[in-house]
Amino acid sequence: MAPATQEPEFENLPLRLAWPFLEANGLATEAAEIRTSPERLGSYTTTLRRAKLIALLRRKDLLDRFIETNWQFALTLEGKKKLNHYDQVYSRYEASGVGGAHNGNTTTEDETEPGTKFALEEQLRDYLAENLGILEPGLSLWPVGRRRRRGVPSGRARTEPED
Repeated sequence: MAPATQEPEFENLPLRLAWPFLEANGLATEAAEIRTSPERLGSYTTTLRRAKLIALLRRKDLLDRFIETNWQFALTLEGKKKLNHYDQVYSRYEASGVGGAHNGNTTTEDETEPGTKFALEEQLRDYLAENLGILEPGLSLWPVGRRRRRGVPSGRARTEPED
């Protein structure tokens, strides 16, 4: 049994231990950027932060020390699966272009309006659900139970194109 003074095992990367660890290792600026980042990847916000932290710890060759001192769960089979999950989230984040390249280059080859790129189908769905007016004026969500899901015209059904 673990001593009473030892932290309980965390299944998820413990953010409250990660921030001071990064600061103690000269990464306060990077930690603050990740901590205050408004970026999302689909429904992931906190998981994306954890994935960014893992990537930063790997780049700075500090992941093993962080695991040894703060997150021993990562040494277990389930912990390795969790690490793999964070790596996959970070790979999707990098591929999405949401965060841009590490070299600071944020330009893209194709010219799209800002905020109109989507990494995942669910992001597109959520964006369209929140901005139905860009599809058709008067479009609203069809209520399903307690949640609103499908977009349908409210108050009218158009069968012919308008002139």
